[in-house]
Amino acid sequence: MDCIPLLICWLLRMQVDQIIDRVVGLPHGNWRGISPGKLALVYVAYVLHQCTHVLQPMEAWVQLHQHTLRLALGEPIIPADCTDDRLEILLDRLGKEPCVGEQVLQQLGQHAIRVYALPTAGVRIDFTSVSVFHKQIDDDSLLQFGRSKDHRPDLRQFKLALGTLDPLGIPLVTTLLSGEQSDDPHYIDTYEKAMASIGHRQVLVVGDCKMASLQTRTWMQVKGSRYLTPLPMNQNVAKELEKALQDRTNRSKKVYSVDEEGIPRDEEPEDAIGEGFVLETQCEGKHPETGEQVTWTEQRFVVCSYAHAERQIEAMQAKVAKAEKELNQLQNRFGQNEQALKEQVDGYLKKSGIEGLLKVEFRKEIREQRKYKGRGRPGVNSKYVMEKNESWQLEVTRDEAEMARQQGLLGWRMYASNTTPQELGLQAAVASYRESWQPERGFHRLKKGMMSIAPIWLKKEERIRGLVLLLTIALMALTLVEYVVRRDLYERKEKVQGLHDLRGGKKTDRPTTERMLKAFEGIHLVILVVGEQEVGYVTPLNPLQKLLLERMGLPDSIYAAPVPISAPGYINKS
Repeated sequence: MDCIPLLICWLLRMQVDQIIDRVVGLPHGNWRGISPGKLALVYVAYVLHQCTHVLQPMEAWVQLHQHTLRLALGEPIIPADCTDDRLEILLDRLGKEPCVGEQVLQQLGQHAIRVYALPTAGVRIDFTSVSVFHKQIDDDSLLQFGRSKDHRPDLRQFKLALGTLDPLGIPLVTTLLSGEQSDDPHYIDTYEKAMASIGHRQVLVVGDCKMASLQTRTWMQVKGSRYLTPLPMNQNVAKELEKALQDRTNRSKKVYSVDEEGIPRDEEPEDAIGEGFVLETQCEGKHPETGEQVTWTEQRFVVCSYAHAERQIEAMQAKVAKAEKELNQLQNRFGQNEQALKEQVDGYLKKSGIEGLLKVEFRKEIREQRKYKGRGRPGVNSKYVMEKNESWQLEVTRDEAEMARQQGLLGWRMYASNTTPQELGLQAAVASYRESWQPERGFHRLKKGMMSIAPIWLKKEERIRGLVLLLTIALMALTLVEYVVRRDLYERKEKVQGLHDLRGGKKTDRPTTERMLKAFEGIHLVILVVGEQEVGYVTPLNPLQKLLLERMGLPDSIYAAPVPISAPGYINKS
């Protein structure tokens, strides 16, 4: 049985089956057995239990766990209900129109927010790419070549946008884009979908520097939301940052890490993780609907991370040292040709990105060498001529002043927000952006964790959309379980022990769902045939399993043995 009853019960409480049946509608007349919503629910449980999304093995999995699934669902289920053909039909119906998946996620999000009393003060938006191994694809397909965040430009891909609740990481929105598209234009669409799930716009939206376009910031300002985003380090922002740092006299304050309640853990100078200060500036943009000029005041958080600055300085020094070595090698290869040597040096400096840090001077060197006439070893009176050999030498020196200037900028970043100082201060802004790992963790779970979307074998666009929708529901279930348990442990001021195999005595108040599900391994259902009746026996739950179920708000009865019933009615003899 393992964690299957737990997963089924949790997904039923999320109303996954009811919402999908309501949005997708009733199946056609030849459909028999469980409904599409129940099939989707069982598939999500299969994905989380088996850590695979491949369709074909699910039928054998259902046959192996048929009795457990019947008890958990409260209705009969047979392997023929879960064939790969049926799953393909389900995926086609879920992904045929993008609005179907949007409606399902919107209703699931609204239900979760209401039932679990989730905080809705913050939203995070981020994008990733999912690589596939497909070769020949139509030009208008979802799968295209593009800038790969998996560092696989040789593979086709599609883009995936994820909007999550902060600080929970619970997904509210997933948007699929073709692989060649850029992220920037799609932040507004993802934001609107997230707001539809939340039901209000009094939120702080956090995103990376691609969310910092003036159009996106103007949209959120007009719609009444707050935003926090780093500005891209282009030439204009770099100049603005350098000017701000020159004028920061006595304004910079230390920044510290904070706990779950936003209170700094330590306030000693040596415990600071960075420093920063706040500026205010006026922003202007066009109203997205009326075209009128919109003006608002924006806070600019100028922040330095000590750890990041240290890493960047080390990287700069390593890059300069490597450049000095490479330039010496260029001298050995092209030192006989002045023009070729200059072209190689200029090209290398531009490519390496260290222009201005090194000064390179070309010095002509002439060497005279005797060349003896005649054959054999020359003697004292042998005739000779003097030959002149020209070569070009490089004198490479570091521009210490420029290096010091650039090192003074390293680790510093400028963030933009339309909040007021009362709504968001320097310490809170840094703490908020430092939590940007949440959507990244969701991407990791989708791409390499329990859902492991890669590699993906489906080729039809609607099936890919349907698959991503169901995997997003699986991610929502994972994050919800984690949030509910952690919240309950925090309120009770207690910790859980026994989730770590190699460190059984370790206690934690922030358990992961993956470890909690693993704790239910080894629970078995045994069916005994006694006369004309079948009697079920379930492995007793240990104290850790009972504690986890209690913190999840689930009853122990989901692992109760079935009551004795007549044999023909319970076991499928075929």
